[in-house]
Parts: sequence; C-alpha cells; structure tokens
Amino acid sequence: FNKSFQLYKCEYIIDLAADDVLLTDCVAIQLNGFKKSKFKNTGLVYGNAALISENGSFISYYFPVNSNQRVTTPRITGNVYTSVLSGGNAICSVTAMIKKEVFDQLSGYDENLAYEDLDFWIRASRIYDFDFIDEILIQKRVVKNSLGSDFHIKNDDRSKKINFSTYLILKKTLKLNKTKEENKAVLKRIHFEMILNFKNRNFRLLLKYLILEIRFRKKVQSLHEL
Repeated sequence: FNKSFQLYKCEYIIDLAADDVLLTDCVAIQLNGFKKSKFKNTGLVYGNAALISENGSFISYYFPVNSNQRVTTPRITGNVYTSVLSGGNAICSVTAMIKKEVFDQLSGYDENLAYEDLDFWIRASRIYDFDFIDEILIQKRVVKNSLGSDFHIKNDDRSKKINFSTYLILKKTLKLNKTKEENKAVLKRIHFEMILNFKNRNFRLLLKYLILEIRFRKKVQSLHEL
C-alpha cells in the first residue's frame, strides 16, 4: 500500500479490503461529507458499516443504530486525539475516506507494526480533524480467521505480535502528547492493555507496560509542575 499510494494522483483515498463492499453512493456521500464538514482542517471522514458474514448474511451494525439507522450514541468529531488515545472513540476503518495529503504528511503506514489502523488514527488526529457521517456506507465482512479475530482473545504468536504492536504505538505517543490530559488518556489505555496481558499470561509485555506507565506518570507530574 505504501508503495502504491505514492503513485496516486487523486485527492482522496479509500483503503478498502478485498472482502468488504462499498454500498451505493458511498463515495459521493463521503465526498459530500468533506464538503459539508464544519471543521476547517478535516483530514478524514468515516461512517457506519453493516457487518455481514462470510456468505453475505447480515449480522449487525458496527455502531448500534435506531429504527432510522442513525447511531444511538453521538460520535466525537473534530479534535479526536485524546479520545482515540484512551480507546473511547473507535473509528470504523473500512468506512474512512482520507485526504491524500494526510498520507503524504505521515509518510503512509508504519511498516514495523503488525497492524496499521490505531497508529495511523493517532498520528493523523494529532494534526487533522475527523468528521463522522451518520450513514451506512460499507458492508464489512466478518471472517473467522481475519486479523481482527486475534485481538484480545488469543495467546498465540500472531496475537502476541499484535499486542506488542499496540505497546509500540502507545510508546510512540510519549513524543506526540502535549498535555497532562493526553498523557492521562494513554494511561487509561495502558491499564486496559495491562489487564489483557495479565489474563493472557504475557508477563514479559506486562512488565514493559509497567515501565511505560512509570514514564508516562513522570511526564504527567512534570507537566503538572509547569
């Protein structure tokens, strides 16, 4: 992907998996989302997705909806950096349309990681505003052996690589964070990951998180003193 996006001459990019489905007018709705966004520095718009099985049967929606297919809980928009750090503002990755300039400025995805989404959302939201379109834009296929199936529920080599990448992503925010509130948001996420690795008996990674927590607490204290 990183090699190909450098060749793109377009203004916007959709990173679509081969097993997901763009719904009718999806692209037009996304482009209109940029046009109507109330934020001057919008780098990304995203919406809701219908989750489907491997054979195409409907399962549920990524974000719960009411009878009018509108999300039941309003999404945080604009400066979402702190909420993304804490894990409280999930982005439905497959529904995102992103300005190419975002990829250019961030030099694409970090190829040292086992998965790219969280790291990219953190780095992008540090610089750009995110906006939400309250529409069903994509059919996202739920596949038994997909990468997402290894998050939090397994303790095999693949899962360990994924969880270690999460640690690397959170560690990188030491340099990105600017405020005490942002560091506290990461500490919230670190505590979640520590519980996960304790349950998975991944004590080596748990120790790394303990050390990382100390570093963040020291940074919080130094910002408080300022």
